[in-house]
Amino acid sequence: MKNKIKIAVTIANPVGWYKKNVLGGGEVIIKDILEGMNNIKIFVVKTKNIKLNKKIVSRTIILPFESKRNLIKDIINLKYWVLKSTLVLLKQNVDIYYASTTNISDFLPAFFASMLKKKVLLTKCHISIYKGNNKLFIDIYNNIKNEGFSKPKALINSFSPYIVFHLLSKANKIICVSNNIKQTLIYRGISENILEVNYNGLKIRKYKNRKKEYELAFVGRIEKYKGVYDFIKVCKEYKKIENDFKAIIIGEGSEFGKLKKIAKNLDRNIVFTGFLGEKRFELLSKSKIMLMPSTANEGWGLSIAESIACNTPVIAYDNEIFREVFGDVKNVYLVKNYMEMKNKMIKLLTDYKYNRNIYKQAKKFDIKKSVKREEEIIKKYERF
Repeated sequence: MKNKIKIAVTIANPVGWYKKNVLGGGEVIIKDILEGMNNIKIFVVKTKNIKLNKKIVSRTIILPFESKRNLIKDIINLKYWVLKSTLVLLKQNVDIYYASTTNISDFLPAFFASMLKKKVLLTKCHISIYKGNNKLFIDIYNNIKNEGFSKPKALINSFSPYIVFHLLSKANKIICVSNNIKQTLIYRGISENILEVNYNGLKIRKYKNRKKEYELAFVGRIEKYKGVYDFIKVCKEYKKIENDFKAIIIGEGSEFGKLKKIAKNLDRNIVFTGFLGEKRFELLSKSKIMLMPSTANEGWGLSIAESIACNTPVIAYDNEIFREVFGDVKNVYLVKNYMEMKNKMIKLLTDYKYNRNIYKQAKKFDIKKSVKREEEIIKKYERF
């Protein structure tokens, strides 16, 4: 008779260490997947911004610093989290240690616990940061710098993924959220035998507002690499055509204050909401178009799928991941640069007609498919 498999999961959510209730895209998805599982016993060690349903047993680690971020506080928080969460994991009688992302804060505690207790190590790779044809560290550095980081900051931020990569081969299984990420890891020398693909998903909600109150929407972290400044540029261009248009920016990030200052002349046009959680879906459904001018090393594109589920078409900067995941979705328009985005936006708004059937294309991204696939991968390690 099979015993119910037990897993211990790390969810550090570093983007929320200094911002109340803020979650990264990977954290949103792993939360939904874990809550959708019914045949696996789950324990989660997490930071306080992660709210799980009552069926999941969890332990929350309170970090030493939770305001006014700087490099020293980051290092102290990381060390504290890794030590405390590793100690918590070691006390768990489980079959699998699961690092919910390959971020160093998620990966190291699960790695240490699995090595010390000689248990299965599972991790999930959400990002395409390892892509390129040069030496690994150079490509990681260039990929981060191309997101808009300064050279010193890109250099500092390159060490964590570089360290994690050299430990990835110790994992028993790496779940990639796209085939593109899988192929990148194979190219880098990771054995195909330990790689699986499980596309991300989302909960399909019934938000299909016919009444569109906003011409444009942006959803994501307020960071340079997410394209927030290109969004403001597009808004300024559209104001020349439609003076009283409305746009909405949903999210939090380090560029929030600076962005509001730059958009000061658009204060009658643009609404800044901050991080909204579940409430973002209603506002997305009230928007005519969602723009995603991201230059980040995206792993999947959660905001795009959410917009389609809300009956809102998307214009996004083209990349290999978006092409793989959304290339056959009719109302996702992939463009090469800012000018193409601006022109496509103007054309769609000029000829705008409400399409009540866009949301049907989101069914292929139903989180239930991701949950089923995740359970299949985990259950390969069931004991008899």
